[in-house]
Amino acid sequence: MGNQIVGKYKILEEVGKGGMGTVYRGIDEQFSKVVAVKHLRAEVTDSEKVQRFKREGEILRKLNHPNIVQLLDAVELNGEHYLIMELIAGGLLREKLGRSSQIAELKELLQDSQTRLITILAQGGMGKTRLSIEVARQLTNYFSQGVTFVPLARIPSTEYVAQTIAEELGLALSSQDDPKIQLLNYLKNSEMLLTLDNFEHVLEGAGLVTEMLESSPQIKILVTSRERLNLQSEVPYNLPSMNIADWQTVDEAMTYSAAQLFVQGARRSRSDFTLQQADINGLTRICKFVDGMPLRSRLP
Repeated sequence: MGNQIVGKYKILEEVGKGGMGTVYRGIDEQFSKVVAVKHLRAEVTDSEKVQRFKREGEILRKLNHPNIVQLLDAVELNGEHYLIMELIAGGLLREKLGRSSQIAELKELLQDSQTRLITILAQGGMGKTRLSIEVARQLTNYFSQGVTFVPLARIPSTEYVAQTIAEELGLALSSQDDPKIQLLNYLKNSEMLLTLDNFEHVLEGAGLVTEMLESSPQIKILVTSRERLNLQSEVPYNLPSMNIADWQTVDEAMTYSAAQLFVQGARRSRSDFTLQQADINGLTRICKFVDGMPLRSRLP
């Protein structure tokens, strides 16, 4: 596929493959910017997989977070589907999250019929948002109506929670009716996962979570927060710090998620960064200083 033009994007070379498609290094010819182009495999033709590919694009499109690979564009050309994304220097399309065991645990909980509400609990800088997004991404095909990510950190007050959720769902609200009632009616027969991010800002709105669960038996809710919602149905999930050791070699350090994330952050600031043996002591001190909190070890 080398040199094929997809819209304004020129494909240069293949950099990796996944279950749904192939990732290429490309260039945005309008802005002379290097990008990643994810192409849905031609043999993946059934509508369910195409919809899953589109849902992944919609999830990423809604995000604006400094530690999440950004979706730049989505292109459909002659029946072929492409996601245009930020290309991380020295890596593939998606960064290693370094939370494989936590991802597996949360996925198992969310697929348990007895679990409807999970709150990922941790202080700031622990990577709650990134973890919730990755879990939701991996479960897009599990829920018939996919997943919806709802950022709550910047809404002005609790009274806007229902409106914010409705807007992220793409629900056109009537000015004549209560947004909460319209939201509950919309969700009544839905089967989806809602991810409510940074709920500590709107804890007084926790009652709405209960109302959504009670009126919509097929939805599940994944919350990130610094504090519990204190709801009867809530399953708290305490997110631990990443493991750190007194690393002796580069190879040993790079088996740890904290070191992997530090290197990825460094490559955002300096694309040619390579961890050297002389860096090991300093890296260990930095990771210990931030208590293994992954986002605090990232470089600006």
